Amino acid sequence: MPEDGYKFLRWNDYRSSASRTDVVTGNKIYTASFGKDETKWNSIKYVSDGNPSNMPADQSDVKAGSSQKVSSSRPVREGFRFEGWETDDTTVDADQNFIMPANDVTFTAKWSELKYRVSYYENRGDKEFDRDVIYDEKRYAAGDTTAALGAY
Repeated sequence: MPEDGYKFLRWNDYRSSASRTDVVTGNKIYTASFGKDETKWNSIKYVSDGNPSNMPADQSDVKAGSSQKVSSSRPVREGFRFEGWETDDTTVDADQNFIMPANDVTFTAKWSELKYRVSYYENRGDKEFDRDVIYDEKRYAAGDTTAALGAY
């Protein structure tokens, strides 16, 4: 019997001739040849929007039924907080174990936008209002002048 994940291919006597019929008239050694059963090996992929850094490497040749661990790598994407990995309709924590199914698995990065509270003050220092803003990927140095968008 082949090991799990492999299948019987043919009997082999190490002669190079093609398929044939042998008449055995004495002792003869035939060896069973086994190969990978592609239906029992799958892949784990990690995908994300926004081209983040620190993405985990994909894995190929993962045996169905084997115990696996979701990558603990935490990708970094400017303007967003990494919330974990999702597969199908389940959110998976970064260190959760799972049993590899008999199909490929794709983990998708789940992100939340970084939001900040900006307080607007009049010249006298009286607070006019607060506004939640989403991180805009722009960086400002101390002393830079920026324009407020919209009518406030």
